[in-house]
Amino acid sequence: MRIGLFVWIPLLFLISCETPVSSNQKVQIVSTTNIIGNCLENLLDTSIFEVQSLMGPGVDPHKYKATHTDIKLLNQADIIVYNGLHLEGKMSQIFEKLSKSRKVVSIGKYVKKDRLILIDSLANLYDPHIWFDISIWKEALELAHKQILTWYPMAKTVKAKKYFKKLDRLSMWCTDELTSIPKKNRVLITSHDAFSYLAQNADLEIRALQGISTVSEFGLKDIISLVDFVVDNKIPSIFIENSIHPKSIQSVIKGAEKKGHLVALGGELYSDALGNPGTPQGTYLGMIKHNVETIKKGLVK
Repeated sequence: MRIGLFVWIPLLFLISCETPVSSNQKVQIVSTTNIIGNCLENLLDTSIFEVQSLMGPGVDPHKYKATHTDIKLLNQADIIVYNGLHLEGKMSQIFEKLSKSRKVVSIGKYVKKDRLILIDSLANLYDPHIWFDISIWKEALELAHKQILTWYPMAKTVKAKKYFKKLDRLSMWCTDELTSIPKKNRVLITSHDAFSYLAQNADLEIRALQGISTVSEFGLKDIISLVDFVVDNKIPSIFIENSIHPKSIQSVIKGAEKKGHLVALGGELYSDALGNPGTPQGTYLGMIKHNVETIKKGLVK
């Protein structure tokens, strides 16, 4: 698996040359993913802060490339918040450059290493999908929120405390729902390995065509191997993801059918991005609930 850390000279030139624009109104926060953006909107007083996300519904952060408009937004931001842990791989050096002169927060840096899922010890590479372990995500958000309040202490409210209680309740509900799936059925097959943090609290086995990054490649051998696993273990359902084209998973379904095993499409899971605004899946809480309900419905057959 490869995760690119490329530097775009023209974009970095803009970072170094464009003069930051400060707002006389609300504090401008720019987040990378809409998962982070939605959480910040629920933690912070929106009469003081305005949150804007670079990546919208269905956008794959692993492959995302910053545009000139993005760079302008980042330069105008009072605070920049990103996931880190190489989720936004190609943008990493942009954030490093900006952090020397701007208020920049990396959510991933607030997670203790012993709570992260190690992928490659030599490369010091960890699974970046930390929002799928709600307890880890909550702790990281608490520290990120605390950091923001050190910059803007006048913004302290009880709003965050209420949201964190919602996360606690959701975490317990998720564990109860997923552990109610018969143990023999607890195998989750998706396009890429984004759900390991969710799985570790519910004894779910994860299988995917791609690794933790969609930048990693897969071939016919990987498809054949997954098809054999599905057929041999009589897997009832496999799942597509909102940020990845369903063609790869559909090829597994067709491959299993040719071997005499009918496997259903269990539904669409939201992995690296939320759904459309105004829908339940357009919020972090709603996205997590949808995923768990979809997984349970697909695996309990």
